[in-house]
Amino acid sequence: DFADDEEALVFDIATELLEQKAVSDATYKKGVDAFGETTLVDIIVTTGFYSMVCMTVVTIQTDPPANAKQTLLD
Repeated sequence: DFADDEEALVFDIATELLEQKAVSDATYKKGVDAFGETTLVDIIVTTGFYSMVCMTVVTIQTDPPANAKQTLLD
């Protein structure tokens, strides 16, 4: 569940972008209407950058530092 419709839309945009490698015209329009074009582009760029970092870390099999505290699974 999302706190509001804008959070849900960001999730939908990012999910569509990652799954389809693009967003549809309809999704793009929803994004522009909700956030403006500059913020929509920020969402798209951030999603792409995060995806690139994740692929890089997985591909080169990067491990966290030995003393890193794991917090996501606590």
